[in-house]
Amino acid sequence: MYRKWGKKWVDSWEDCKKFGPVKWSCKTRYADRTKSWTDSRSELAYSKNKGTLSAAQNLTINANESITNGETIQNNEFLGQVTTNYQDNPAVAEAIATNGQFKINKPTQAQPYVIETRNEFVDITQFKASQYLFARPNIRFLDPAMSSPITLGDAYWEHQQLQKQISEQTKQTRLYADYDMNATFDRLFDQSNEEYEKLTDEGVEITFGVSLSKAAIKALTQDIVWYENQTVELNGKQYTALMPRLYLAGATLEDLSKTPQAFLSAQNITINSNGTIVNSGTITSQDDTHITASNITNQNGVMTGNNINLNAQNTLLNQSGDITAVNNLKLKAKTITNIASEQTITKGTNITQSVGSAQTYKAAMSTSMLKILPTQPATSLLTT
Repeated sequence: MYRKWGKKWVDSWEDCKKFGPVKWSCKTRYADRTKSWTDSRSELAYSKNKGTLSAAQNLTINANESITNGETIQNNEFLGQVTTNYQDNPAVAEAIATNGQFKINKPTQAQPYVIETRNEFVDITQFKASQYLFARPNIRFLDPAMSSPITLGDAYWEHQQLQKQISEQTKQTRLYADYDMNATFDRLFDQSNEEYEKLTDEGVEITFGVSLSKAAIKALTQDIVWYENQTVELNGKQYTALMPRLYLAGATLEDLSKTPQAFLSAQNITINSNGTIVNSGTITSQDDTHITASNITNQNGVMTGNNINLNAQNTLLNQSGDITAVNNLKLKAKTITNIASEQTITKGTNITQSVGSAQTYKAAMSTSMLKILPTQPATSLLTT
């Protein structure tokens, strides 16, 4: 897969073509990760390993009884994959919201990043990312003569970006089962170092700050996180800084293609059921997600959206899952249970809950827009 930053699940047209005649909407499918094809009589595609429902605008699901989005499927031979007409334009920049957890920082030697997490929301010392890892000895892909690299965000912000990419590319909350995000960054950095040395020895061009070429991606034998210069517009001002980008090796993609996955995607998602809704896959919306049921269970699943409204008549259970809202997260149930045995993240601008017992959530208070622009040569942001 060759993805543009901020775009989701976009395969190159060359990858689509190699599987034979397909409709142009193949660009939004997992052409290089699953055995799939399109029925010429309808908009239904089939896959043995993935169940995907996606819509460019609104996706509505109504059921009299229960809904399950996960590996337990009544018909596991053919999983539905439905799309509406999707106009993908890589030239159009996608907006990324940075909520009130963050503020703009003027980069310095001590704080070489643009977006800073407000310390009233997060203890930044608990997060290790580029600034910690760049300081390690023997990082081969760094020029020793280079001043402290300027990244777009601090360690917590980078964790959020990497977590988002892991969820988007793997449909899982973790890239490596027994690794938290600090350990994942550490491992990816080690692998980036090794892959840089290997590719350089093989004569494959790979440059710090520059996106990997198709040849470099194809040559990867390990997953890496690579820092690439990106010009952005933040509150009307342009910055050029480094952003982390996750590249998965072919072996990882092959393993993922063998793993059953369920995925719901649309601009707006509405799901209604008189019974129980169980999600162990991924439900993601660009704008709003509304789910109403007798009981709602998010077990090892991912729910993301601009605004998320979960309304359960009885029980709302989040067990080792991630529920992430950019702005508003509303939870309503007789009983809300949040079990963080793995990794649980809930965030947003405003969080409202109606529940019989108290729960604790963090919410930010405002939003601003970060707009990705075409990459330009890096300019120094470092001040003393």
